[in-house]
Amino acid sequence: MIPVPLSWTLAAAVASVGATILSYEGVPFLIDGRVARQYEAGRLVERQIWEELRRREAAAREAERLQAQSKIDSIESEYWRQRQLQSFRITELENALAAEPEAPSACACPPAISERLRNALDAAGR
Repeated sequence: MIPVPLSWTLAAAVASVGATILSYEGVPFLIDGRVARQYEAGRLVERQIWEELRRREAAAREAERLQAQSKIDSIESEYWRQRQLQSFRITELENALAAEPEAPSACACPPAISERLRNALDAAGR
């Protein structure tokens, strides 16, 4: 075996490592190498997947919000319809009270209130 100086061995190792890096990565100090390009492409794909997930979640939240708003609107319209109906009943009750006869009845024991007033009170729920 021929003795090889240590500096040649180190030079060969450095050249071997350099050639490996150069063949794998390209010229990493001057331009983006293959690893950097693959990393960037993978990052871009992951970003697109993440953005698509965000869009789908936002669409699902918006659909859920619209459904909840629709339910709220129907409850509110029912509330106002009931409130208007109650207002009509109270108006009818006030009219019945105004039309209540003042004269005593010929009956020995007249009813405390007229039948019309009683029905209006029942309908108003008061």
